[in-house]
Amino acid sequence: MSNEHNIIWVNKPETKAGWPDFREVVFTGAFNEALDYIVNLAKGARFILGQVLSTDGKVLATVAPQGNIRLSSE
Repeated sequence: MSNEHNIIWVNKPETKAGWPDFREVVFTGAFNEALDYIVNLAKGARFILGQVLSTDGKVLATVAPQGNIRLSSE
């Protein structure tokens, strides 16, 4: 597996009338390290959803609040 992954996530807006905060970072490291990174973000109170993607855009893992993980079957 590649050592570069895209990590994307969405946070709740800071105000009720605000827009969700979409973020993306290119992560250089092993898949397990990328997964640890997003699981750590999932512990935040405003975290809604995150994904670890391969460089070709395939979803490798989806992470929900409190670190609940769904791994891709591919």
